[in-house]
Amino acid sequence: MTKVSIQTLGSFGDVMPFVSVAHYLKELGADVSILSPSDYSGAIEAHGIRAEAVEDFTLAAWDKEAEQRGTLKNPLNFFRDWDEMVAPYVDRTVEASLKAAQGADIILANSICAPAQMVAEYCDIPFILNAHQPAISATREYPCAMLWKPGIPSFLNKAGYAMVWGAQRAMEKALSGHRRQLGLNSPHNLGASRDAPRSDMVRLTTVSPFLIPEKPTDWHAFDVLKPYPSLVPESGAALPADLEAFLQAGAPPVFIGHGSMDVEAHASDLQVILEAVSERGRRAILSEGLAEKLDGPVGDQHFIVGHAPHDLIFPRCAAILHHGGAGTLDTALRAGVPQIIMPRHLDQFWHADALWKGGVAAKPLRRGQVSREAIEAALRFALSEEAKAFAVKTAEPLLALNGAKEVADFTISRIRSGRQSAR
Repeated sequence: MTKVSIQTLGSFGDVMPFVSVAHYLKELGADVSILSPSDYSGAIEAHGIRAEAVEDFTLAAWDKEAEQRGTLKNPLNFFRDWDEMVAPYVDRTVEASLKAAQGADIILANSICAPAQMVAEYCDIPFILNAHQPAISATREYPCAMLWKPGIPSFLNKAGYAMVWGAQRAMEKALSGHRRQLGLNSPHNLGASRDAPRSDMVRLTTVSPFLIPEKPTDWHAFDVLKPYPSLVPESGAALPADLEAFLQAGAPPVFIGHGSMDVEAHASDLQVILEAVSERGRRAILSEGLAEKLDGPVGDQHFIVGHAPHDLIFPRCAAILHHGGAGTLDTALRAGVPQIIMPRHLDQFWHADALWKGGVAAKPLRRGQVSREAIEAALRFALSEEAKAFAVKTAEPLLALNGAKEVADFTISRIRSGRQSAR
């Protein structure tokens, strides 16, 4: 049986697209496992996928310390905190990656799980480096989403990828001792840091076609573009009874949630947003994590929701206010619902700007500085008939795509091409 090892150390938003891919890999007859932070082992196993985890590492604890330090505020801070926030986990991550890859025919991973490609090289199996935003394949046509901020001119697009390459090279150095132990003497190539990776490796960018409709003309043959691996609808899934009753009791509400970024939200922003929604006579669905940030009750006209499937909630909402994560925006795009984005860091700023300029989202809100005027303008746009009509039109071609299945098919094809080249 074909075995696929999927490896990521990212957030819930990084893990769930891989769960969707794993679903279709299993349909193709593959044995699949996902290596992730232990925070998400339960969610992975709930979808019938075998979970692997890095020993004594939880993303929740790491994120909390990173927020206190400002590690992810900018690339300079990331390198500043390297010895405290990255180096201590290298040994455990390498060990977990090696264990997860035992007997695998291919590894599919994002760059956050940096040892994965070294392990693929050691196991002599193909490797797919994946990103859900333009970040690993340099191009002049789109900025590096992980670093872009408003005001950066487009002529610097390709130069922005150099910072990602720098981080990858730093990880190469951190892994040099492990390479020697594994008998790998040639320089480690994490992919984006060089123009020609190993012949059995590709760089796969999975992004909604609304954001990047076609492969950039200056990409190489080993740079591949596929649609974002959207959530796979769960068979027989339904909303909690109390949420279903709330939705049926009135007009479509405004959804307000920041996913795994809830912990970083500002109570002052939430208060202004809820007041503006309420004064428009609108109801809101507020994520449990955000509700915990407020000093008092949210009001009887609103609903606090814990974990519930966005693909079932979003189509029944009037607008989606979120942080700009790749998975959330993809689900909102496919739901045909206008968006309001309040980005926090990394790719969220590029997402927010691209959706605003594309006409499916309001002008991005500034985290920690949400004014009454800004949220009222955002709500005017998002709740307008024109915005709704355009969002519905935008969703139609996206619903015809199945990015997760395309990635699964592509992964299997890479195994077959690797076997043929070995003959």
